[in-house]
Amino acid sequence: MKGLRISRVASLAALVLLFAAAASPALAQTGQVKGVVVDAQNKPVERAKVTIIQEQERILPREDPEVSEAVARALNSEGVDIVTNARFIKAGRRGNKKVVTATQADQSLNVEADEIVLATGRQPNIEGLNLEAAGIKYDKKGIQVDDYLQTSASNVLAIGDVIGGYLFTHVAVYQAGVAVRNALVPVGKKKVDYRVVPWCTFTDPEAARVGLTPEDAEKQYKQVRIVKFPWAEIDRAQAENETTGFIKLVLAGKKDEIVGAHMVGAHAGEMLGEMALAMQHNLTLNDILGTIHVYPTMNTGIQQAVFEAYLEGAAAASNRKIVRTVLSLRG
Repeated sequence: MKGLRISRVASLAALVLLFAAAASPALAQTGQVKGVVVDAQNKPVERAKVTIIQEQERILPREDPEVSEAVARALNSEGVDIVTNARFIKAGRRGNKKVVTATQADQSLNVEADEIVLATGRQPNIEGLNLEAAGIKYDKKGIQVDDYLQTSASNVLAIGDVIGGYLFTHVAVYQAGVAVRNALVPVGKKKVDYRVVPWCTFTDPEAARVGLTPEDAEKQYKQVRIVKFPWAEIDRAQAENETTGFIKLVLAGKKDEIVGAHMVGAHAGEMLGEMALAMQHNLTLNDILGTIHVYPTMNTGIQQAVFEAYLEGAAAASNRKIVRTVLSLRG
């Protein structure tokens, strides 16, 4: 696709996925092959054996550590091997197998597979566009734009992965709206606003996130409170037997401003929109709590998590004190 290319294999390989052929049912019954599951009738279901080689100390290194741990645990439970702190060196062939060589703690690691997927990231493909002739400045990160998505050539705007930053389709769509508005209505131009950028990693279960991690929040705010609500407490999740995961809210200040939300669970990406909306428009816990949510849906989990935050907060403690005082006066 013009405007974007996959970076070279020679560059830092952050993630390598290796797929071995699905195990046979006969082997599955002996228990000699990992990664084989059974269906509702206890019959073996063929599944490819997967090994993940990750350079960082954990998968999903940009996410909250508990999120990474939960996803890794779910993958491990399905027979996926995860090798961390391993640097990809090369890929080759050994007979009819493909082999990945990596190093881990100064030890050489060789993994055989039928197929290999390299997740090495992306970089803007701007070579050959002759941007200099148009007076458009760029660097290794991509085309340089200002807060209005305007390039150094005032009549040219740029959006999407080619300008670097958040490499998400939904961010590019947002940028397109800003760019079109600024191109057609030059008076009162609109700046891009990246204060609230949600994203989701579509693993099973999904890992969704918007805003700050607890660690980041503690660097920016004096008072931070974390509320964690188990996915298994969501009635719809129980009904669908999708109980793995949790909702984690990051609240800051005396007023419990919502500065972050992290979720691991089925359909977490769909649920994240409500938290992004709340953060974008400075809605409070009470605003969410006072909104009627359809039952039974996964989204009721958001309301349940917010109610948990209320029960653990200063407002509930103050209300309980008032009620106790009133009751003592009546008694």
